[in-house]
Amino acid sequence: MVPIEYLSKKREEIVTYVIDAVIIAILIIILSFLPFEAILSEYPYAPTFPWHPYWRMGLISFFIWFGSILTLTAGYAHAKPFVYLSSVFLIALHYLAISVLPHTCSVSIGLLTYTVNCKGKNSPTCLDVAQIALLLTVLMIFLEKRRKDKGTI
Repeated sequence: MVPIEYLSKKREEIVTYVIDAVIIAILIIILSFLPFEAILSEYPYAPTFPWHPYWRMGLISFFIWFGSILTLTAGYAHAKPFVYLSSVFLIALHYLAISVLPHTCSVSIGLLTYTVNCKGKNSPTCLDVAQIALLLTVLMIFLEKRRKDKGTI
């Protein structure tokens, strides 16, 4: 039989993750209306590419993920769900942006990198931030579990 305290703790943890996921989704949706291109680029252009909304939301997810890691390293342990969930959003939106490229483009995904080939022209090799987020988040989970198993937390 499972103790009641364990069940209530798990229920509280699930509710925390659900609330944090909703907060992240709302932040991504609201902030996706901000023109990040005007801040990040000197070249003005209209965001008419099919991948653009997903790229913008993925960028916001990256900022949330990075900010939650900084918050966690500053000692705020309640940021863990934000780190985990924002990495999931980042990974999903990053690959969604890549998946909606025109059919004339192909993507080659390598170890921590990817290259886009459109109409025979290769893009420069790009750092795959989604793979890095996945790697670092899994490493965080592994190290946390290892510390708990050793009893150092």
